[in-house]
Amino acid sequence: MATSIAAFSAPTREVPRYLVAGAVNTVASWLVYLALLRLVTYRIAYPAAFGFGILLSFVLNSWLVFGVPMRWRRLLPYPAVYLAQFAVGYAIVWLVVEELGWPAWPAPLIALVFTVPLGFVLTRRLLVGPAKDRALE
Repeated sequence: MATSIAAFSAPTREVPRYLVAGAVNTVASWLVYLALLRLVTYRIAYPAAFGFGILLSFVLNSWLVFGVPMRWRRLLPYPAVYLAQFAVGYAIVWLVVEELGWPAWPAPLIALVFTVPLGFVLTRRLLVGPAKDRALE
């Protein structure tokens, strides 16, 4: 018997959508970066594409993942989610390479194991709010 997606809890529906939105955002940001490289140097292209990625992520997560209206009060603190993910990811990469002595190439992949769930929880809290986060407990 097939189960409708509507029968799942909100987080169960949101996690696959979050992963798809992240993949779409990554590809779109990379394509923007490549297009900008035809016009400007990487020093300008990378920050511009990164900023585009933050805005696209906000739109996709608001609309597709969590189904909430886009509001300025949610957009303005949204880059903090990226900052938190970066800080945790960088710390894990450092730990893996410097303290554990592992090669550098897999370190970012290991960091993803921690930063993707962190990003989901922080994004959900920012866009949906703490009241609905109780469904995650």
